[in-house]
Amino acid sequence: MKYEKKIFKCILKVLTPIHIGCDEVYEPMGFVVDEKEHNLIVFDPLDFVAQMDTEDKKKYSEICSKGSIDSILEMYKFLRGKKVSGRNIKLCSGFIKHYEKNLNIEIRNIKQELNSFKIERTSFLSNDERPYIPGSSIKGSLRTAYLNDRQKIKKERKTNDSKELGQRLLNYRNFEEDPFRLVKISDFMPIGKVNTKIVYAVNKKKNPNKNLSKGLPQILEIIDSGSIFQGEIAIEQPQGNVIKEPINLQKLLKSSLDFYSKERNRENRDLKNLRIEVINTNWNQNVIPLRVGRHSGAESMTIEDHRNIKIMTGRDSKPKFQDSSTTLWLVSESKSELINLQPFGWAELEELTQEQLQDIKHKKEEYINRVEQANKFNREKIIENPPEPKPPVVEAKTEIWEKAPLLWTPNNQTITASFQDKKAIVKGKELVPDSYKKTLFDKRKTVTAKVTVEHEGNSFKIIKVE
Repeated sequence: MKYEKKIFKCILKVLTPIHIGCDEVYEPMGFVVDEKEHNLIVFDPLDFVAQMDTEDKKKYSEICSKGSIDSILEMYKFLRGKKVSGRNIKLCSGFIKHYEKNLNIEIRNIKQELNSFKIERTSFLSNDERPYIPGSSIKGSLRTAYLNDRQKIKKERKTNDSKELGQRLLNYRNFEEDPFRLVKISDFMPIGKVNTKIVYAVNKKKNPNKNLSKGLPQILEIIDSGSIFQGEIAIEQPQGNVIKEPINLQKLLKSSLDFYSKERNRENRDLKNLRIEVINTNWNQNVIPLRVGRHSGAESMTIEDHRNIKIMTGRDSKPKFQDSSTTLWLVSESKSELINLQPFGWAELEELTQEQLQDIKHKKEEYINRVEQANKFNREKIIENPPEPKPPVVEAKTEIWEKAPLLWTPNNQTITASFQDKKAIVKGKELVPDSYKKTLFDKRKTVTAKVTVEHEGNSFKIIKVE
């Protein structure tokens, strides 16, 4: 079947911090906290180990091999003050105080405190580590707005079955008839350098007489305000009557303008009630608001007249359900002192003009040049300061570890094998047989395999997996 396609090329501007989860965290053995510059420096553990002296390699390997909650604290103390090169991420003002407190926690509180110190990463591109906005996040936001628009027209009876409600509002029975099947949205790619930051997400009651709710603060990497991304929205119009009520691009964008403008006004009233500064926006048909990512607010993710938001009433009480939430998740510079509070997830779409296209091209070239200059500087530094001659190469000794557990760490793309009291690592997925890949990489579960390793000083490297 042939389709006619309507394409909307656009840019997305981030108005308030956005976090889009990717099920990854920054591992303690992969970053150093620069307390002076307030930066988190993320490094490659393999490169880091290669630069260590023999004594530090041994200590680092010993801590890694423990794999206990206590060893995480040991790792923080071992890495503190170490000079490393890597990717810098700005830290919010309260993070350093939290970090220093954790370095001195009592043994009995280690598990609770360190579990709350988990740093969740936002979605990123594997080739250059820059953040991006998945097309699925944009599509989910537009679908919510469109369903709200259809509800205003059709006024469907209240139901808690979201799937059934969507089918009634869009007039379809199965996947083939779903009009959103023909809405194709690309991932939105970063333009130039896009800044991220480590912040706290705090849960505050809307009642100004209350302080924090019982929701524990979270540490998240966010895409900072002012960041710009490029992508496109395409709607295919089928020939025939497969789709009973096809989606029109202009109506889709208009529904987003209407719904999220209303939601922004509602949220602004809540923020003003809490004496939190709000950003005034003048959205029109040329600038389309969206709400994406985690903590975007229950009201912005549900259909009006069908909201059934769970409200916890107490530790031992059953939850109740109502049409609006009693709390807001907000960005904060600290987990306990509420500083520079902002809402999560606001962005806006704007059609890509020729002038903006030229500006984007310039920013991309500028970014590429900056990366090339940095690489050139590193190469020249190596030439000016050549490494000391390495000792003569000796034949590597190998071992075979039968039934060794394998663990995949996606954050630094490494595989770790354990055998008795020894550990071996390798970067990448190439050595793993196909029969293990789904369990190890997709499900992220441990597998047991026959592993051949070779000595590298006081450590081991995986060279074969069977």
